[in-house]
Amino acid sequence: MKNHITDPAEAHADLLLATRHLVHKSNLSVILQHVKGHQDSKSFGPFTRDASLNIEADLMAKSKLESYQTRPSTFTIPWSQGVCYLGTKRVEKAFANEIRDYINSQ
Repeated sequence: MKNHITDPAEAHADLLLATRHLVHKSNLSVILQHVKGHQDSKSFGPFTRDASLNIEADLMAKSKLESYQTRPSTFTIPWSQGVCYLGTKRVEKAFANEIRDYINSQ
C-alpha cells in the first residue's frame, strides 16, 4: 500500500488507518480495488466474487452492530485515532456538520 496521509475527517478514516496498520505489520503485498457497495439492494445477482464478499462483510457488520442494545462503552477499532458518538449514532465524517445538526435538534 502506498504511504498515504489519512485526514481524520475522511470518511471511514478509522477503518483506513486500522487496515493500513495491519497491512504494514503483516508485510503482505496488497492491491486495493474499489467494490461498489449495496449491489444486493438493486439486484439479485449474480455477483462477482468481490461483490459477494462485500455483501457478506456488510451483513456481518450489521449483525454485530445490532447485537448492541446501546452504543458500547469500549467499542473502538484498533489503531484508530478515536471514536465520536452523538447519542447512539457513530460519527465517521463531516464532524462539524454532524455535531451542529445534533445540537440544533435537541
